Amino acid sequence: MTCKIMVHKLRLNVIALKVIEQAIGTSAAGKAFLDMLGVFAEFEMNTRRERQLEDIAKAKLEGRYLGRKPTVQAKNQQVVGLIG
Repeated sequence: MTCKIMVHKLRLNVIALKVIEQAIGTSAAGKAFLDMLGVFAEFEMNTRRERQLEDIAKAKLEGRYLGRKPTVQAKNQQVVGLIG
């Protein structure tokens, strides 16, 4: 759930939020600060994901990326074949 949705739900239920140690709350300034934190968090997440995809592509080219080990679901047909 995003911060924006949480603040909206608090306002709908007439609940005020004020974080004492930081300028976060349901006031206009607090909401703006909370939204900025959300933007920076999303930016960091997207940047991390891009780096991860670049590293995976590089590892695949070098033959070092084997992917995730097969799960039980991936081996389902093999198991059914052994039973039947």
